[in-house]
Amino acid sequence: MRKISLFLILTFIGISASALEVADSFTYNNSFWQNSISVTHQLNYFLNLGFNFDLTEHDDVDNHIYTFSLPFAAHTDGFGLILTPFITPDNANGASAQGAKLSCTFGVKNDEVDNTSSHAFLSVGFADQNAYVSRKGSLPKKENFYQLAYEGGIVLDYFSTYLFEISGNVFEYPSGISSVEAFGGILDQQKIADLETLDYIFALPKGSAGLKIGWNSQESRSENILSYRFIEFYEKELSAYHSVKFQSAMLLSHRLSFTLAYNHIFISSHKDKDIVKGIISLKF
Repeated sequence: MRKISLFLILTFIGISASALEVADSFTYNNSFWQNSISVTHQLNYFLNLGFNFDLTEHDDVDNHIYTFSLPFAAHTDGFGLILTPFITPDNANGASAQGAKLSCTFGVKNDEVDNTSSHAFLSVGFADQNAYVSRKGSLPKKENFYQLAYEGGIVLDYFSTYLFEISGNVFEYPSGISSVEAFGGILDQQKIADLETLDYIFALPKGSAGLKIGWNSQESRSENILSYRFIEFYEKELSAYHSVKFQSAMLLSHRLSFTLAYNHIFISSHKDKDIVKGIISLKF
């Protein structure tokens, strides 16, 4: 795993670029770990192109899970668009996934006198999982299981120091969900909608909602975020998640930054989850 990370970093260092950022992250819980590599290249003032690779080992899956993403972003002063196609090959539990997420942000208000601003965001995600599905009255069989996720929120910024966000999402299942009794998918549901947790989510969500508070500290040169998220699932035996997450990104130099995140998930009638994540990012 460490050799993979080092190899990819050294490979992309050799790319001639005026603005290149490489990040390596590691997420750990007692049931899984995930190592992620991301590379972002600013093509010009308006366009960014990236590559993400996730390697996950989970107790519920026999082999490693590999996920590849190619985010593409275009932005102006008042509008932004991000398209992120992804693919998870069949290497784990006899399932594969592919899809994409399209997000847009647009300015709502910008008051230069009071030094406050706000913007809204909307997104739609689509996934096609080829996996074993158990439905009422029939034996498990492999099929293409389609998902859609719709997301929206608003962000308020005060003095470029304090941030407040409220957002939510809902999931739709064109393949039908009412008859599903068990599902053997491999997709992390956060590829199509942000559930604001560090957990790897196999289960099929109904939706989620929550709020986020952020603040910048000039003394510690850090950006800090505290969030709460309520996540509900279709599986009857799986209780809703109450996810509380704290994240702090510290600027070590003008090129190097380090982010540390901690996520505690309260689950009624089940054991709570604790998850930690670290990210190191280098700009060239």
